[in-house]
Amino acid sequence: MQRKILPLDLFEAKKHLELIAIKDLSVRDRFESEIRSRLSREFTKNKMAVHFDLIDEVIEKLRSQKYLRDEELVVKYALHLLDEGKGPYFIKAKLQSQGVSDSLIRLGLASLTLDNVRSVLQKIIDKKKSLPKDKLIRFLMMRGFSYSDIKGSID
Repeated sequence: MQRKILPLDLFEAKKHLELIAIKDLSVRDRFESEIRSRLSREFTKNKMAVHFDLIDEVIEKLRSQKYLRDEELVVKYALHLLDEGKGPYFIKAKLQSQGVSDSLIRLGLASLTLDNVRSVLQKIIDKKKSLPKDKLIRFLMMRGFSYSDIKGSID
C-alpha cells in the first residue's frame, strides 16, 4: 500500500529529492532522464505515491542552478565515447538507452566531425591490422562505425 504525502511533508520530500539529486550529480554529470528516473525510484523505494509535479520542480530548480546541462553533457559524452573507439551508431544507441531526447542525440552526433571519426577509425585499423579483413570489418561495425566509413578507411 502506498503512503500519501501530507502537505507539510511535501516541503521535506522536495528537500530530500534535491539532496539526492545533488549527491548523484556530485559523483558525475548525469542526464536529466537519469535524475528523473532516480527520483521516481526514491518514491517507490519509500512506498510513497510518485509526485511528478514535485520531481518536475526539483528538475527545474537544478536546471536553473546550472546543475543539469544536458546540451553540454551530450556533446562531452559523445566525444568521450568516440575517444574510447566507439562509432556514431554505438554512441546513438548508448544515448538512446540513457533516455536522452532525439534532438539532443542529434546535437551530440553533430559534434562528431567526419575527420574525428575517420581519425579514430584509422587508429583502430592500424592497431588491429593483424586481423583478417572480414573480421576487422565486423569488429568495427560492432563498435558502431558505418560500413561506408570502414571501407573508405581500409581501402
